[in-house]
Amino acid sequence: MTNATQGAAGGNPAAARERRGGRAVTLGNWATEPRCAFRRRNAAVLRLGMVPAAHLAPPAVKTGGRRGDDEDVTRHQLWTITPAPVGDAVSTALLREYFFDVAGRYYGRPATESEVDVAMTEDPSDGLVPPRGQFLLAHREAVLAGCVGVKLGEPGVGTLTRMYVRQSARRQGGAAQLVAAAEDAARGLGAKIMRLDTRHDLVEARALYARSGYAEVDPFSDGKYAEHWFEKALY
Repeated sequence: MTNATQGAAGGNPAAARERRGGRAVTLGNWATEPRCAFRRRNAAVLRLGMVPAAHLAPPAVKTGGRRGDDEDVTRHQLWTITPAPVGDAVSTALLREYFFDVAGRYYGRPATESEVDVAMTEDPSDGLVPPRGQFLLAHREAVLAGCVGVKLGEPGVGTLTRMYVRQSARRQGGAAQLVAAAEDAARGLGAKIMRLDTRHDLVEARALYARSGYAEVDPFSDGKYAEHWFEKALY
């Protein structure tokens, strides 16, 4: 069980602390240090266990900005993103849900059980395990809401995959947090670049990646469903 405490000094939140197995780890202070330094500091912490997604994003601090800004910050604190075994029952069930979603979008109709079986066999997720991969589960207010995976390919290059937010949890700020958490996990694995490919019909995903700082690049893979290729420097 992980306990987190957060205080305030001089109007800014103090650095939070994570405890796991009796070991204290100091998380960076988002309010007082550059975002790049903050994320580098926290990349290793993500691998230690349960890290509230609020620690990977701005804390809920009133800044005198617009009401919408405060609401966006508060939404971040509703999400928790944690590493998980990719082969356990919960992860497998959610990945199956992911394949139903993307296959249904591709076919323009609900996918069948057999179609999903084939897709999961042809494109297995078993590489999303340390030391060359990581699978993350997202919960919103303690309810399972999404997932993302990252794996290393060539040296220094991470691949983002299995990006999924359940329909009931969409438009709640979780997708961007999943991408950011995957990037932190990739840094922890030694990646300096993140890549991904996606389909043309997944317009929401492509918009998300563009907002997250990914640029379209020349093809670097020849997957059956790869139609757009994105890349982002992690440092």
